[in-house]
Amino acid sequence: MCRRKTFYHVQFPRVIDVSFSTGLLVQNALKYLLCFGQTTPFLAYNSLDDFFPSFTMQPNPQCADAWCRKRQAEVAEKAIPLSSYFLTSKEEQKELEGESAVVHEDNPFGISLTDEGTNSTLEPPSSASSSSVAKEISQEQTEKSLDDGLSIDHLMAQMKRLQS
Repeated sequence: MCRRKTFYHVQFPRVIDVSFSTGLLVQNALKYLLCFGQTTPFLAYNSLDDFFPSFTMQPNPQCADAWCRKRQAEVAEKAIPLSSYFLTSKEEQKELEGESAVVHEDNPFGISLTDEGTNSTLEPPSSASSSSVAKEISQEQTEKSLDDGLSIDHLMAQMKRLQS
């Protein structure tokens, strides 16, 4: 006899569900704003396959809801195809090709872009210099703590005054 595996439905608190869906929304928004990847008009996650489906949602013409039919009629009156509400990858590419590069006249922070092919690397500081700096800092801190001149009795008296 074959035993069937039983899968239990685990119900997560609402906070986890909201944070997960918020993460998906942010991911989709960043894809759109940074022009990276393909955005999806359908927000979902299939955890069984570890897959983010990208369905195109279409209205149901036989919808029983009056408000739904009214909104469909409004869209039909405007004569805008539903596919134009969501940019396809070809449309995105055409828009990106049409845009010119942004040129800033002033650069107050001194930020510059380098080509990915260049190998300009900074030399890491030597370990001897970093350890000597750490020793100097620790010596300064111990000198300051010893030079405070406050005794434990004096500090206890201050604490008692604060409590009363």
